[in-house]
Amino acid sequence: MADVVLINLGRGNLHEGFPLVTLQIRIEQRSQNVQFTGSLPPDPKLLNLYHRWQLLYNLLYKVRSIGLRQAPDGSPVDDNDGIYIEEADVTNVSETEFTQVCIELQQQIDSWLDSKGFRSLERQLRMRLNPSQDNRIILQTEDDYVKKLPWYIWQFFQDYSHTEIALSPLSFAAPIGQHNFLEKIRVLAILGDATGIDIDTDRRYLESLENTEICFLDEPTRSEFDRYLWDSKGWDVLFFAGHSATQESDQTGRIFLNTSESLTIQQLQNALKKSIERGLHLAIFNSCEGLGLATQLAELNIPEIIVMRELVPDQVAQAFLKNFLSIFSTGQSLYLSVREAREQLQGLESDYPGASWLPVMFQNPAIEPIIWRASKSIRTISTSLSRENIRSVNEGISSRLWQNLVPIFKNGLLVTSLVMGSRWLGLVQPLELLALDTLMKLRPSEVMDERLLIVTIDESDKEYQKQAGMALQGSLADQALAGVIETLAPHSPAVIGLDIYRDYQDQQVIDPEARAKTFQLRDSSFIDICQVGGGVGNPGEIAPPSEAPIENVGFSDLTFDPDLVVRRQIFGMSPGSKCATERSFSFLIAQKYLQDQGVDFQRLSSDLFQIGTARFQNITSHSGGYHRLEPGGFTVLLNYRNARPIATEISLQNLLDGSVEDRLSDLVSGKIVLIGNIDTGDKDYHQTPNRYLTNKTFEMPGVIIHAHMVSHLISATLDARPALWWWPQWGDMLWILGWSILGGGTAVVSTHIHVRYLMLAVTAGSIVLLLIMSCFISLWLWGGWLPVLPTVFGILATATAVKILPKS
Repeated sequence: MADVVLINLGRGNLHEGFPLVTLQIRIEQRSQNVQFTGSLPPDPKLLNLYHRWQLLYNLLYKVRSIGLRQAPDGSPVDDNDGIYIEEADVTNVSETEFTQVCIELQQQIDSWLDSKGFRSLERQLRMRLNPSQDNRIILQTEDDYVKKLPWYIWQFFQDYSHTEIALSPLSFAAPIGQHNFLEKIRVLAILGDATGIDIDTDRRYLESLENTEICFLDEPTRSEFDRYLWDSKGWDVLFFAGHSATQESDQTGRIFLNTSESLTIQQLQNALKKSIERGLHLAIFNSCEGLGLATQLAELNIPEIIVMRELVPDQVAQAFLKNFLSIFSTGQSLYLSVREAREQLQGLESDYPGASWLPVMFQNPAIEPIIWRASKSIRTISTSLSRENIRSVNEGISSRLWQNLVPIFKNGLLVTSLVMGSRWLGLVQPLELLALDTLMKLRPSEVMDERLLIVTIDESDKEYQKQAGMALQGSLADQALAGVIETLAPHSPAVIGLDIYRDYQDQQVIDPEARAKTFQLRDSSFIDICQVGGGVGNPGEIAPPSEAPIENVGFSDLTFDPDLVVRRQIFGMSPGSKCATERSFSFLIAQKYLQDQGVDFQRLSSDLFQIGTARFQNITSHSGGYHRLEPGGFTVLLNYRNARPIATEISLQNLLDGSVEDRLSDLVSGKIVLIGNIDTGDKDYHQTPNRYLTNKTFEMPGVIIHAHMVSHLISATLDARPALWWWPQWGDMLWILGWSILGGGTAVVSTHIHVRYLMLAVTAGSIVLLLIMSCFISLWLWGGWLPVLPTVFGILATATAVKILPKS
């Protein structure tokens, strides 16, 4: 299901601003609801630009004499703000001028929504919504001009191509008796006054729909329309094509039924309420200026409405209807159907400028959007089996399954024992780790963690320091470090972590004065590193700076698997003689950040750690696919964030030379800042299951690995992102045994119906595919690392054993 966002603008307007904007996000996968508040400033310039856009839009169509589905007399709509179409202006309008106003309007919308009070809300949207997943945004407002704005030109929607916006009033309620899955569709189609336009094309598009029952009313009287709305069977969709208008003075919408009658929503209120109660789910007004109609209809709590926000050319209305119906009737979601049909109108804009800005949707937030199930033709397959034959086959399968139940169980138990024994000896570990890496890479992309900022140092940054006359101490001059701290401090970072060793003795310090200054500038939020050393990938012990308090020092040691891949994260271990800290660099940074937010850290047992409500399992000598591991501290399985990059990166040079000064407050304030070397010539590159940026190899700089580790802990605690877990060995055994018995059962069934090995291969392959999908979903959604390859071996081995071994 799609994630749902409600943006409630409250009772403000563009003249006075919106002092309280509420953002609610419902993450369906995690059943998680979060709410944030912000504000939007007044923007009279945006209002003036909209008026200018509307004026030029109307003038363009008047110049071109294009048929519009507006009020039949073609009279201009009155405007309280003094915007009129003067005859003298008609000759002065140009498409170039209209295009320029379109650009300015888009830029002004982006600027308004990038205001200080709303920027944090957009960050939350970008952090929590997946750009590759369907998302629905519902904007609640009572301001008529806000409704008229083309919200989908906001840059956010360009970056989130599977997201669409709908409008809604501030007050809403769920209608009675609604259902959102439609199969046999009942459509009431009103074809109103067609003076000067072609609505027969709309009729043909509707008639082409399969699996629908459509009732057409051609130029009905008010009493006819009202009577059909009261139909006891109810309607699923109400469609109107013809002329309509919205009166600017009171925003009342009006449809023209025939050449002599028109009416408003209020004049049909009782009939519409009953129709909604009986299941009316979607109203489509394929006519001009439908915002007034939609606003009044939304007050009756109808689930969805689609209208045109401005005057609409005949050909544009027809193209939108055709595109929308062809997409929506295949089972596509309503939101994406509207977005795709609207975007397809851009191809008409050489002849009809602004066409893709016209369609707009209203949504009742209390009910799920309508889904039109694709019609399915059912094909009857003839077979030579009579009912008696079928019954005989079914009875034979059941009988054989019972007769072979003991052999199936015995073979399954034997195979499971062999598989578990092989695992215990570590023979399957390399393949299990490879399978884990593969499933991790298949997960959908995630958004970067905006709570982190990484200051990177490469060869060009080293050269920059030299040219600036700084005395390099390794890859980072003390003068440069002092400059970094001075640049960051005014913006109040939550934590600063330096992933560069600074263990120089007095005789090795090149710039003592600058070094002393770096320690004067440090505070309790600054974390240094040391190295305990020992083991693969971690050479000798490296001490922290002598001036650094040990409580602000974390060890940078990484935990390497036998194939030298970093899959585990270490929380703590016994300190060394020089590196006398018990906590790792990443754990200490996350701890300082989370404790400042009131999160508790608890060691529940020797193998279980709890941070907030998130629990982390210690990897022992036999955990999941790991076997015969050497014990060493408290280590957990690292849930790498599937994002490239993991966080915003800026170079040391750009930070010091002021290139990012204008956005430094947004990048740093309240964030975790990590500083480290990413120079490819440096030895601090390590194999990981994930790629770093666009590298073809899976090597990643140490500072980026630490960023993944910090993000892992914070996201699991604050965002309910799953921490990885596994079953005890007996749980894995039962899992493998169950699937193995299922594999043995398929061998029995395939033998009875005489298709032998081909059927066995197809059936066993289907079971294996189901197993892999189950393991992937478990890992992706809940963080469960289930045994994949051992279970595949169990299925195939048990099926083969049942097939070839005697029952005895």
